[in-house]
Amino acid sequence: MTLNMDDPLSPSRGARPLSGAAWRHATVKAPTPAARPERADKPVHMWVSKTALTRRITRIRGYPRNDGWFTPENGDHALRVGRDCFPSRHDAAADADHRRAQKIESLRVQLAKLEELLHAD
Repeated sequence: MTLNMDDPLSPSRGARPLSGAAWRHATVKAPTPAARPERADKPVHMWVSKTALTRRITRIRGYPRNDGWFTPENGDHALRVGRDCFPSRHDAAADADHRRAQKIESLRVQLAKLEELLHAD
């Protein structure tokens, strides 16, 4: 076995095993500062289906970024393109229908469990 003195997990003479915060500090490398993702110069319109269950599909204006996210003009949050927002109304409507179907199925399962509890007495 080769000893690597730079590796905190490598056994060495007289060294005690690290524990807790000391181990995390020794083994976790500091994150490198990521470059800010580039965004388009001109704002574009996207359709948001994320809120379709509680509100409606909305059209917002903002900047798509090169990392797959979309930043609205009036907000500091980002939406994931292809999951939360879509470039076409048709794609957003299809996603909203899928979300509604998932929610209905979830509520059916929940209702079945509650009815089972009701009839268990």
